[in-house]
Amino acid sequence: HKVDTVTPDNPGTPGQPINPDNPNGPKWPNGTDKDSLSKTVTRTINYVDQNGNKIHNSVVQTVTFIREAQVDEVTGQITYGNWTAENHSFGSITSPHINGYVLINSDDSTINVLNVNEDSSDVTINVQYRKLINNHHNNPGKPSKDNPHVSQYSKPKLNKHYNNSDNGDKEKLPQTGESNESSAQLMGLILLFISSVLSIFGFRKKQSK
Repeated sequence: HKVDTVTPDNPGTPGQPINPDNPNGPKWPNGTDKDSLSKTVTRTINYVDQNGNKIHNSVVQTVTFIREAQVDEVTGQITYGNWTAENHSFGSITSPHINGYVLINSDDSTINVLNVNEDSSDVTINVQYRKLINNHHNNPGKPSKDNPHVSQYSKPKLNKHYNNSDNGDKEKLPQTGESNESSAQLMGLILLFISSVLSIFGFRKKQSK
């Protein structure tokens, strides 16, 4: 019984002669092709917004497992070896900082290490970001590169009518005070005059007696 060894780098071709010089000899059985001798597990990390739109280049990680097989040319029996790989895990990945966006879930700031084996399935992770609110929208007066025609934000001017009314009231207050003071002085003079007249009248009345 002659035994042939196949590897991912030197696989067999099912249905084709094992020995090309002997076309009528044993054929490579199914399970000796490259896809049967190697398996790649992939983890894809996408960076998307809340609508699922891609906003940054994805990160693709792979772990490839390989094995060899021995084929009995007489019986066609295949004996597989163990799966091996250079590593058995996906390394941790730090999520990128994207201008104008912030992570929705802070736990996604780092995608952790993930151990895999030859039976693991491909993994897809979507890291979601939320778009930051543009401050220019909250402050329409603030100029921006996108809208250079917007004037510089400044404090709102006070209503002129309000100012005039306010100033008018302030101007009237001292005038009202002066008017009251003048009236008091005038009343004092009048009372003094009446008092004097009454005193004179009383004095003359005494003299006449």
